[in-house]
Amino acid sequence: MSYTIEKHPTLPAIIATWHSDFDYASEVRAYVTEMHQMLSEQETPVYYVLDMRAWQDMTFDELIHAANMATRSESSNFHHPMNKGNLVITNDPAVKRSVEGLRSDVFGNAVTLIFSELEDALEHIRREL
Repeated sequence: MSYTIEKHPTLPAIIATWHSDFDYASEVRAYVTEMHQMLSEQETPVYYVLDMRAWQDMTFDELIHAANMATRSESSNFHHPMNKGNLVITNDPAVKRSVEGLRSDVFGNAVTLIFSELEDALEHIRREL
């Protein structure tokens, strides 16, 4: 599979990873549905960690579509009641700018933070506990 979604064994976090072969056009709906289901199964809020470092082929149209799906769709995972905060891991400057834009009114002021490494995001969660 070109993405993985797993609950962290000790932290209140679900870690999703888009691998280098992730095909946004054909897989994003299944990914969003699976993540939404995983969030819905939680008994207490968790952090949504999205590691996009390996996947770097996002077009401008995909960036806009992803922003809308993450924050404005019926199955918005970035605003899910069991989502404590969104931690996006990327080194792509365009993705970073897009994630920063999710904090605006247009996208519901999504709580989003950007990290370059997974361990930095996990350390942030540890400090928040």
